[in-house]
Amino acid sequence: MNKKFSTLVATLLLSGALVSVNATDVKTLADFKVNESTYIVTSVDDKTIVFQEDITLDGNTPYLVIDQKDLVIDGNGKTFTGRLVITADGVTVKNLKIVNKTTSNTSSYDKNAITVVAASVTILNNEIICEGGEGLLANGISIFPTKADATFSVKGNFIKNAASE
Repeated sequence: MNKKFSTLVATLLLSGALVSVNATDVKTLADFKVNESTYIVTSVDDKTIVFQEDITLDGNTPYLVIDQKDLVIDGNGKTFTGRLVITADGVTVKNLKIVNKTTSNTSSYDKNAITVVAASVTILNNEIICEGGEGLLANGISIFPTKADATFSVKGNFIKNAASE
């Protein structure tokens, strides 16, 4: 599935409305594989990605779309600041510290640290820190099954500060 189509599908499903995010508003893991010959993420094989450095997305590209089936993303204890949108089946995200900075309550996709739009995903041993600010809510993990017989494994995750105080 190409980036623009998967972004549109994820956005429509997440928002429940006719709102779209342009392809320029998202990144994929390929965007972080090489940066001036320094690896930010390393591909162990075609199915395993290991973070080697922290990654921070900016307001112009707040989403990292994971659209490769059966991909394992090992955060390796590194920090990812932004939002993950998983649109492929069989994806595993583990050992990642995710900082979710919410600036608006207007759309649900602006509040989720991890959004899943798939039929099977594993989310294991991640730390999610929500930063919503006063009066704003930040969500940890939201799952939107795409099949009636969907299978999800979500365990060992720590979510801090999901609601404003």
